[in-house]
Amino acid sequence: MTQGFSEALEAFKKEAEVKEDENPSKYSGLLEKKWTSVIRLQKKVMDLEAKLTEVQKEVVEGGATRKTRSATDWIPRPPERYELKGHRSTVTKVLFHPVYSVIVSCSEDATMKVWDYETGDFERTLKGHTDCVQDAAFEHTGKILASCSSDMSIRLWDFTQSYECIRTLQGHDHNVSSVCFMPSGDFLLSSSRDKTIKMWEVATGYCVKTYTGHRDWVRVVTVSPDGLLLASCSNDQTIRVWVASTKECKSELRGHEHVVECVAWAPDTALPHVAEAVGLEKKAGGQPGPFIISGSRDKTIKLWDALSGACLLTLVGHDNWVRAVLFHPGGGKKILSCSDDKTLRVWDYKNQRCEKTLEAHTHFVTTLDFHKSAPYVATGSVDQLVKIWECRYRIALADVKAAGARIRGHVHNTPVMRCSNLDSISNLQLQFKCENFQKTGSFKIRGALNALKLVCQKWAREERRPAVVTHSSGNHAQALAQAARWCGLTAHIVMPHTSPAVKQDAVRAYGGHITLCDPTEKARKEAATQIMQRLEPNAVLIPSSNHIDIIAGQGTLAVEFLEQVPQLDAIVGSIAGGGMMAGICIAAKALKPSIRLIGSEPKNADDCARSLAAGRIIPNASPPVTIADSLAVSVYDIPWPVLKSHLEGVVTVSEEEMVTAMRLVWERMKLVIEPGAACSVAAVLSNQFRALVGPEVKRVGVVLCGGNVDLDHLPWIKAP
Repeated sequence: MTQGFSEALEAFKKEAEVKEDENPSKYSGLLEKKWTSVIRLQKKVMDLEAKLTEVQKEVVEGGATRKTRSATDWIPRPPERYELKGHRSTVTKVLFHPVYSVIVSCSEDATMKVWDYETGDFERTLKGHTDCVQDAAFEHTGKILASCSSDMSIRLWDFTQSYECIRTLQGHDHNVSSVCFMPSGDFLLSSSRDKTIKMWEVATGYCVKTYTGHRDWVRVVTVSPDGLLLASCSNDQTIRVWVASTKECKSELRGHEHVVECVAWAPDTALPHVAEAVGLEKKAGGQPGPFIISGSRDKTIKLWDALSGACLLTLVGHDNWVRAVLFHPGGGKKILSCSDDKTLRVWDYKNQRCEKTLEAHTHFVTTLDFHKSAPYVATGSVDQLVKIWECRYRIALADVKAAGARIRGHVHNTPVMRCSNLDSISNLQLQFKCENFQKTGSFKIRGALNALKLVCQKWAREERRPAVVTHSSGNHAQALAQAARWCGLTAHIVMPHTSPAVKQDAVRAYGGHITLCDPTEKARKEAATQIMQRLEPNAVLIPSSNHIDIIAGQGTLAVEFLEQVPQLDAIVGSIAGGGMMAGICIAAKALKPSIRLIGSEPKNADDCARSLAAGRIIPNASPPVTIADSLAVSVYDIPWPVLKSHLEGVVTVSEEEMVTAMRLVWERMKLVIEPGAACSVAAVLSNQFRALVGPEVKRVGVVLCGGNVDLDHLPWIKAP
């Protein structure tokens, strides 16, 4: 054994102070464990390096960085980041840890598995239940995990070091279908197929309260953020709201036509947004609410006033049972849901539309969770897989290129023109992208047609033909009417009565049905909402700028521009709702990261300039008085993060400067442009622009966004 080295062995023992009676087995495998740890650490480093490369690529392709993007912008995008395999049966629950970068999944195979969601690594399996694990929940510190099962038991697990079951709670007479902790972490709630809800003391394991009232299986119980109320849903097709302390049933919510599968409370951050979406007045001396959402086997999602029991709105779109619903953790402006139609959906409940649909799994999607502070979403399915979806910014270069392929052959590849006279005035090499030559007279047809093509694809699966609705001062109205006619759809357009007659006539000529309203954003939205309500459920709202498919379509303008003039140092475009410039930002920064992007606005409608200075949206306080009617609306929330991330600044110009620039282009370039396009021309001719970009910028692209002008009311012709 010693091969003649016994003296050396003794010397080593003496130096290492190893005692003769010490058990040598404790050192067994120590070297292997050390090497395994090193290998895992190396893998973690490689994964982080790959993640850094991906983030750098995301910045190049126009997505907002983690530093600049807001949590409200987090939306899961395909493909999934990780596909986690290991369960041998349906995944029933996925749950992010509140502190660690791990996720727990439960399954009908009677196990729970722990995964690292940042690397996709499997960590461990928790065994103890003897039947399907139905649900799991962490207390707020993440130190204790609770799980419940069809074996009629609830188990508490130490999630700090040992990962062992520290207590088993018995008391239900049938399957235990859900568990959740009270906010304090001292008590646990459970619901069961025995038609009851129970409250347990965590420290002792004693059942301290039993809530009865449901007439069938209680599917889910959940506690309000303040811990005062409980909400439960059942196979009896009702939702009940309970006072946690007294067991009193505060209200019974009826409206679903089948089993209610899931229920969730609106977080405090969502309350003002919900109230605004449904038109509720703020309560005297307090905030609105509380509100809850529910999903049912009747394929609908409903939003409720928890105390009055009133159903505030219904979201329709899933093609099968709705299995899980939750509010977006980044402000609560959106709702996420998953369904047996195999999809994960993101809903804009204010406008009652599905904003994003992901074909998430190949079988029923049974569970869903959204990390409270990191951009990750997890789903589980009957296909036995757990998927991790990373949330990147809504629109990327790939979306713009897909839009370009979609609208190719229907829209013009508009020319780029030069003017030596304007070059000499500006001391720049100006390149004018002539969207005034575009179909319907402006760039708007790009986004409108892209959006309607996608609408037609979606509704074709449902074998329905929707009507499309919008509100617009004119250019988007014309574009949507024309795009709808090409797609065989009916367009209903709300326009302010101050819109130029030439634009109203064009909308009618393209087959649009016009409703006139007062020239305010509120009046336009109210009129559009009334039309939507009249046409429900066969109507789709297509906003002029506040829509991801519109923005992607407008981005094709920048792709064309940089193909025509790749040497551009900067692009200047006018800003109203922000859709055009947001699309330009995404595409241009992806294709040429060094390019500089500048917006232009009338001084009388300078909301984007003020918003950039403040770091948040500051809309126009009242309807702006400007000859550029197409620029009179304020920046919308979807384009805003892109503009905030990529715009170097906004040049504001006076009404007189716009008139001068418009007349200059008409006279010197022989081009018919509208005041909204003249705004960008006036911007590049201004001293403000030269001060902003400096002497290094020479080749400047100017977007002539439209040419729809009322020839009987040109701004330089005085009325008699």
